[in-house]
Amino acid sequence: MRLDTFRLTQVVAVLLRLCSFFLLTSLFVAGSANAAFISLNQPFTTSSAPGWVLGGSARLTAGAANNNTGTSGTDASGSGYLRLTDAVGNKQGYAYYNQGFATNNGIVADFDYMSWGGSGADGMTMFMVDASQPFANNASYGGGLGYCNLSNAMIGVGLDEYGNFSNPNDNCGTAGGGPGQKPESVVLRGPASTSWGYLGGSTTGTNIDYKNSTTTRPSTNSYYRHVHVVIAPQTTANQYLITVSWMTSTGGTLSQLISQTVNLTLPANAMVGFAGSTGGSTNVHEIRNLVVTMVNGDLGMVKTAATTSDPTGAKGMPGDQITYTLTLTNNGGITATGAAVTDVVPSNITGVTWTCAATTSGATCGAASGSGNNISTTANLNSGAVVTYTVKGTIAAATAVGTTITNTAKVTPPTGFVDVTPANNTSSVSTTVVANVTGTVYNDLNRNAQMDSNEVGTGLSGLYVTLTPSVSGVCQSSSVAPAAVAAVSATNGTYSLPLVPQGSYCLILTNKSTLPNTTATIPSGWAVSESLTGIRQLTIGTTAPPVQNFGLYSIAGLSGTVFADTGIGGGTANDGVQNGSEAGIANVTINAMSGSTVIATTTTAGNGSYTLVFPTTAVTNPVTINEVFPAGYIATGGSAGTTGGTYTRGTTGITNGTSFTYASGGIYSGVNFANVPVNTFSTDGAQTSQAGTTVFYTHTFVAGSGGTVTFSSTALANPVNAANTGWVETIYNDTACSATVVSADPILLPTTSTTVTAGQTICLIVKEFIPATAPLNATNAVTVSANFNYTNASPALTSVVTHNDVTTVGTPAALTLLKQVRNITQNTNYGTASNALPGDTLQYQLTATNQGSAALNNVVVSDTTPSFTNYVIANCPTTLPTGLTACTVSTQPAVGGQGAVQWTFTGSLAPTAQTMVTYQVKVSN
Repeated sequence: MRLDTFRLTQVVAVLLRLCSFFLLTSLFVAGSANAAFISLNQPFTTSSAPGWVLGGSARLTAGAANNNTGTSGTDASGSGYLRLTDAVGNKQGYAYYNQGFATNNGIVADFDYMSWGGSGADGMTMFMVDASQPFANNASYGGGLGYCNLSNAMIGVGLDEYGNFSNPNDNCGTAGGGPGQKPESVVLRGPASTSWGYLGGSTTGTNIDYKNSTTTRPSTNSYYRHVHVVIAPQTTANQYLITVSWMTSTGGTLSQLISQTVNLTLPANAMVGFAGSTGGSTNVHEIRNLVVTMVNGDLGMVKTAATTSDPTGAKGMPGDQITYTLTLTNNGGITATGAAVTDVVPSNITGVTWTCAATTSGATCGAASGSGNNISTTANLNSGAVVTYTVKGTIAAATAVGTTITNTAKVTPPTGFVDVTPANNTSSVSTTVVANVTGTVYNDLNRNAQMDSNEVGTGLSGLYVTLTPSVSGVCQSSSVAPAAVAAVSATNGTYSLPLVPQGSYCLILTNKSTLPNTTATIPSGWAVSESLTGIRQLTIGTTAPPVQNFGLYSIAGLSGTVFADTGIGGGTANDGVQNGSEAGIANVTINAMSGSTVIATTTTAGNGSYTLVFPTTAVTNPVTINEVFPAGYIATGGSAGTTGGTYTRGTTGITNGTSFTYASGGIYSGVNFANVPVNTFSTDGAQTSQAGTTVFYTHTFVAGSGGTVTFSSTALANPVNAANTGWVETIYNDTACSATVVSADPILLPTTSTTVTAGQTICLIVKEFIPATAPLNATNAVTVSANFNYTNASPALTSVVTHNDVTTVGTPAALTLLKQVRNITQNTNYGTASNALPGDTLQYQLTATNQGSAALNNVVVSDTTPSFTNYVIANCPTTLPTGLTACTVSTQPAVGGQGAVQWTFTGSLAPTAQTMVTYQVKVSN
């Protein structure tokens, strides 16, 4: 609250209505009356006056022997007075309240007095002394009225019976001045620093004391005096208006005795007191029913707000943190104890917490912190003290754009506290919920007019997005809010326009950083895909708008397709041209190379298409477009498209591509790559059998593309001697893929050519005859080759895939090994062959059987993971046959790797007994 100037005439006009013994509880500002906070109320009617210090001849008249003179009281408790002097010559008594009052707001004092029983001298004073200094009674009796010569005195209001309080030739001294003796006067004297200088005075027009000779205190019906003193600060610094009025009959009205503006430099705090004196003449001087009231009270609440997006708090966005600062100040001179602070935070502010801190000395918080939207707490503030509340919360995400959130904080003064400016007890702040317009100016690599996960900013600097009002789709020129400009990040292409209210707008891509602007500017060397004109129309309603992107693509670029050249759907296999229904291959990396430097890169889309965007900087020729071969594919051809360059087929990604001379800003197309899956051939075999017997091995060949295939074998017997000759291999086409040779299965000679299409399977059985003369432990290693010719490929293209079958000559107690496979992914049964696609998981099962008549000790089973597969896991049998005591996987490659797998058994494998191990691999992509 502001400190209003106390208006004396208004105070007096109302105070005249007060009855004499009514405790003063009214304060008047701007002509209105309000119940005041009573700072001090001391009737002096009992045997004690807490907080009061009595000295000289002063004593309380009620009760037993009292606290100063040791004289027993003459009045019953409840009927006493503060007696400053008896009617004894040359006496001086004083009493002061040992607690300071703030002087910046002034005080109102009301009291009753009696002056009687003597010969009319001298009088009494109400005084103020500096509360920061020890009280020292150096005052004189007689005409000084106990005030002159009082150390630390600031102001004295004298009720002068005899008249010497105005006399410079009496106890107040010539330095203090004065007009001379003025009986029956009210006199003002100043601070000790001015020698208690005379400030002014006025005669009362009637007797100050009771003139009738008596030894008994007169009744209030026959003699009554009530004094009203106002010391009020003025708008001019160090200037006070002092007004003294009195009432001379019970139930009467106040009459003004003096009203004078004086210049005083008062301390921050002063103590109030009374003094009385006698000289050659005497009187009993008594005080009763003292009430001291501060001139005004003024609590002020000021509330401000700030949001994450707006430090002024005028605007905020859903999800913003909002911080309210409540500043509570005691602007008045009255201490406020238990001022109630309330703040009902609106429900669309969530997660509310608050703290309180004393900003100045003389202030305390009723509670240091709390939580919840209904804040109710208290504070204690001395004059001038400040407490600050910090309230934090979050604007709820569901809050509609356009919502105005108004929050009001209020302070309620404590009971009995008069607040002269109640209008500033409440403070409100409003926050309008607005939108945050964001987006990205991105490099639209595939030119599909939408920002894909692999697309980021253009890397261009100096781009901006202007927001300006739109009327019926027409951008309006504006330089004032909400029109705004946001810089586009050169790093990631993002921009942000916060604090945008509801309305219709244009978003304009430009190179202009200032307003107004209604024209889009497209960067040189670039074109627009998303938001073709470079201007977006945007309407913001009650919800936050989606991202507002601008898609740009470099005019310099190259496009093409990577496809499976398998001849599927009527196409021509291996011809390097996409025809029929040959499908594209997704996720293939395409690089543009300048020498060994990659100058542009991308990956193919789901249909195999790709677009390379060339840099706007200079490029060193020649440029080569290469593909990174997808796993399990080889190249059959390609085309240079519109580059005017040359396509070269290679067996590695770096050697397979188109080389050409790049012209800056050029746009090229039709740079295609033809790939086919590699042929697969499974699987290696290993068996042990006796001399003179026959064993069979099964294999499966799957064609990756169309072509012809022949099968052949080579053998290597060990040891090389006459006894170990006569091994015979025969390859059958297992037309039924039954893993069993039947009469209908033809023999495949090395000259037998079979035509196949992509994905076609050929099942083989290799029959191995062991010569009867073959020595024990002799081996014969047979390599079976699938020789493939890719039809239509130009230049010609061939490939060879092989498998190995190793046969060992064993004893009559021979261990035989059966190897089978199943496709776990496709949930097939075990067999000697299985079809598989890239990514499928295969499980191989190896069954070792003792076909002899003697037990076999320390059995070891070995295998090697097939080509184009990645190792997953190997397992021992869950149950061991009688005689075998343990199994361990003693050798295995790392997961995802390739290599040997070996199982080692301890114990003995009994005749006819068998054990089984498994391992899994995953077909490479």
